[in-house]
Amino acid sequence: MEKYMYQSFIRTEKEYLKIILSNIIGRFGDSIDSIAYGWMVYELTNSTSWLALIYGINSLPTILLQPFAGALVEFIDKRITVILCDTGRGLVVLCTGIMMISGALQPWHLLILTFLNSCFEAYRIPSSLSIIPLVLKKQDYNIGLSLNQSASRISELIGLGCAGAVIGFLGSGGAIIVDAITFFISAILFYLLKLPGSKKDKIHTNINVKNYCTDLYGGIQYFKKNRIIFIICCIGFLLNVITVPLEKLQAAYVNECLSLGVNAMSVGSIFMTCGLILGSLLFVCVRKTFSNKDILIYGGTLIGMIYFCLMFVGMIDYIPLRYITYGVVLCIFGFINSMIGMSAQVTFMANTPNEYLGRAASIFNAMACSSIPAGSFLLAIVLPYLTIIRTYFCVGVITVLIFLYIGTLKSIRRMEGMDEG
Repeated sequence: MEKYMYQSFIRTEKEYLKIILSNIIGRFGDSIDSIAYGWMVYELTNSTSWLALIYGINSLPTILLQPFAGALVEFIDKRITVILCDTGRGLVVLCTGIMMISGALQPWHLLILTFLNSCFEAYRIPSSLSIIPLVLKKQDYNIGLSLNQSASRISELIGLGCAGAVIGFLGSGGAIIVDAITFFISAILFYLLKLPGSKKDKIHTNINVKNYCTDLYGGIQYFKKNRIIFIICCIGFLLNVITVPLEKLQAAYVNECLSLGVNAMSVGSIFMTCGLILGSLLFVCVRKTFSNKDILIYGGTLIGMIYFCLMFVGMIDYIPLRYITYGVVLCIFGFINSMIGMSAQVTFMANTPNEYLGRAASIFNAMACSSIPAGSFLLAIVLPYLTIIRTYFCVGVITVLIFLYIGTLKSIRRMEGMDEG
């Protein structure tokens, strides 16, 4: 039944498929870039401090600039904005790759180029998200966003698998150029995108400081007054913070608690990615039984319980079974994480009017991005006093209590009557 549902969707939603294809190509390039860029920085500087600094610079525009970008894109054709941003990102990344190959690239260049690339991305994200309601009906959000997320995850997995071969064959500079090409292809796909005549993009014609400030203030006020959207954003922030200990402590956990080598990290990453893909693919099926509210609350509670499970994996004596158990636990973690993410995204889109979507999404993304350094900072504070196992126990308890509390809020209970098919 689900197979025919996807087939019918693919046949009828040709324009939305262009957006999906753009995301598939972009995610493939980004997954190669995620490895090639780090390798390139380390080749160039031979310093982990530079690596940390550049990744920190990369997140600044999202945290600081994107809330203001969300209001500004209301004055510009969003499709054109995406095209310009993808083209700009492609040129910046292409310049980086060429400079690396030619030997002209210096560490300080990377700070500037990374910042520019992130600025383009800060404008691109709210613009691309605001286009989705123009080509996709609200009742199709479940299947459309599920298909988009699943295809992007699979593309990411393929990209990660190909990254080593691409870097080995073309070098880190050549791999960066491959990523640049994906941005240009994405820009072409959005250029070919046709918006239905009845759903033309609404653009403010008078661009001035007063109108911009009015739109910015209106977006902030909407975000504050809409309790469901505010709670969804808080859940997204919490989910990212909760994931930090699992990601940042993986190497230490595998070594100290599981007494396994680096291969266990690879196994865990593969299983988690498979769980993320399965969660995206099966979201539509699960939504037939559970509401978005149930997925958010029960899913968040289960995430906390998974931390309890990780406390006992190291007690398994049989090494192959320890590998398998670790992989299965991370697969379940990825599955639930993906379910919560999909549910939050669908609820956010369904409950936000299109005229506020770009502004609200920019605030949401800024909060989500700021959660990573916030979680890392908290982790750095507690680790001198707690072992990894005790840290996992505390994270598990706090996560379960927080999500059980969220489940009692009136605003979250209102979601039961607002879930779309």
